[in-house]
Amino acid sequence: ASLEENAKHSNHLYNKAVSRISALRKRTVLREWHQTTLLLVKEREAKEIEARRTHQTFLLRRALHAWKVGVDMSKENKRVEQLVEEKYAAMMEWLEASRKNDNDP
Repeated sequence: ASLEENAKHSNHLYNKAVSRISALRKRTVLREWHQTTLLLVKEREAKEIEARRTHQTFLLRRALHAWKVGVDMSKENKRVEQLVEEKYAAMMEWLEASRKNDNDP
């Protein structure tokens, strides 16, 4: 009976050890999975932040370019308007001078 009890006790200890090792392996795998998941989440968040910054920079550059184009167009329009006014004034002077010459006998 003692030998049989010894065998049962040894079997019980063996099963307990296997169960404990299995539980430890599961915990280790879960811990590794959790750490990997956290790392991947951090990497994804960093990439999202970088993408957001890149997009904002792109939008700001486009807005600045559009503003500069608008300013350049405004300057060009003012220059053309001034040129037209100068030419108009010169033409009016010429017309006045030619009328005076036509009226003088």
